[in-house]
Amino acid sequence: MLESSGHDHSRRVHDPEGISPTATAVAGGTHHIKIFDHTKYRVRKLTPTEYGRLQAFPMDNWKQVVSNSQAYKQFGNAVTVTLAEGIGKSVIGYLDSVLGGAAV
Repeated sequence: MLESSGHDHSRRVHDPEGISPTATAVAGGTHHIKIFDHTKYRVRKLTPTEYGRLQAFPMDNWKQVVSNSQAYKQFGNAVTVTLAEGIGKSVIGYLDSVLGGAAV
């Protein structure tokens, strides 16, 4: 946690090797996901490209044509087919393990 005023979610710092928190539509600088950059020993916010990768967008040839603020909002409001499918498969797998294969 960063030592600053504000809500817990705006002070929280995540490890880039860990599980990502929910990428939400960003309404201001305090709501960005912050990670600890081990290479430079500093805290930084995720870039719009990193938000896109977390949402499973194909980012190989992506060109940003809007402001960072708009890109954060667009990625935060998006749900890709790949991401929804992955979540669905995880839920089915969990239900199968709990219900003994009766979930499907």
